[in-house]
Amino acid sequence: MRGSREVARRRRHSSVRKKIRGTADRPRLAVYRSNRYIYAQLIDDDAGTTIAAASSREASLKGKTLTVETAGEVGKAIAARAKDVGITIVVFDRGGFPFHGRVRALAEGAREAGLSF
Repeated sequence: MRGSREVARRRRHSSVRKKIRGTADRPRLAVYRSNRYIYAQLIDDDAGTTIAAASSREASLKGKTLTVETAGEVGKAIAARAKDVGITIVVFDRGGFPFHGRVRALAEGAREAGLSF
């Protein structure tokens, strides 16, 4: 056996991370999806800090199951927090996950709320 799905995802993620880097002006929008929750962070890789974060574990989304609609709400939440700190352009990091389903819904929610990538 060559490895698990998680090992394959981490390999794809490291391949993506070789090519993209977040800065203070254009941070990296990193997405992580588990079976129950979805998380999004705006990361400045130069300083090694998280600028803003949103997830489906927050009080406003608590109790909802992880669906495409919930992921879209998380995308809108991270975009609103990005605007609060003055960020409108980001680099999207899908975290090795396919750009499909919940990850795509989060990206579309962020775009609808004003982030561009």
